[in-house]
Amino acid sequence: MRRLQALLYPLLSFGAVILIWQVVVSSGLLAELVMPLPLTVAKTFYRFFASGEVFTHLWASLARVMSGFAIGTLCGVVLGVLVGHFDRFARLVDPLIQALRPIPIAAWLPLAIIWFGIGNKPGIFLIVIGVFFPVFLNTVHGVKFTSPLLIRAALTLGASAWTMMFHVILPAALPNILTGARIGLGLAWVCVVISELLGVTAGLGFLIWDAQAFLQTDRVIVGMIVIGIAGTLTDRLLLFVSSKLLKG
Repeated sequence: MRRLQALLYPLLSFGAVILIWQVVVSSGLLAELVMPLPLTVAKTFYRFFASGEVFTHLWASLARVMSGFAIGTLCGVVLGVLVGHFDRFARLVDPLIQALRPIPIAAWLPLAIIWFGIGNKPGIFLIVIGVFFPVFLNTVHGVKFTSPLLIRAALTLGASAWTMMFHVILPAALPNILTGARIGLGLAWVCVVISELLGVTAGLGFLIWDAQAFLQTDRVIVGMIVIGIAGTLTDRLLLFVSSKLLKG
């Protein structure tokens, strides 16, 4: 019964959106030029998959997302542990990170192009920035709020600094780290669209920007749908890995 409900509720929500979409366009509230009918988008979606074009763009974006996600997560965890565990390091580094955090990703785009040129590197750089901050903040929170009882118990048993870090603090902070990683992965898919605005010839973001320039709204929506599917699947995969790590 629960499995049936888990399938039924998403179908109802998606079905309601498609129905409203159909009614709004059919009634003339939105011109079909700017908002194509669901059937038109479905046909474009099918053509993209049948031709294999969508996979070219998907793999290009996925490679950028996974590269930026891996680097951003690693940097966020390392700096988050250092800031969360060492007060002097926190006083030195945390104000700088907090000052950089509110800067929008799009504001980094000109510098990314100047520093790295065009191609994959500036895009990966933007994704790294997008992923880093949520992972960093959640890691700091997890480290700072490690149970004092666990720390005292480890010290009583004569745990070294490295033992304390890898067998007490990091395991205790792991749920927070994984939460930050999940938020960062979602932001990585947001950043990839921005990063593919200039200097690339393949990617879902490139597909969207290119279609927008020619008023091919059906292609824009197809690109958005594929990003939504890819983002959901990678999020589910991360949740699966997280559950295994937390059980272990």
